[in-house]
Amino acid sequence: MNHKEIQDCALEAIAEIPIVGYEQIDKMLPQIGDLTLALLASDRTDAIKRVLYFWINLAEVEYKYSHQGCS
Repeated sequence: MNHKEIQDCALEAIAEIPIVGYEQIDKMLPQIGDLTLALLASDRTDAIKRVLYFWINLAEVEYKYSHQGCS
């Protein structure tokens, strides 16, 4: 595995954090926010897409939690 493949795997894992580790996410938000800003300033389109999936997944989980028990 080369360096780019390792980074891609790591970013894919980050995108899944809201789904599998929501209860622990508050500890990671500052670092993931910093990573997001750094990637947005780069030209790494694939990496940007992957880290944005984190925020999409987080929004989906937040939405589900906020609507639990609502009909």
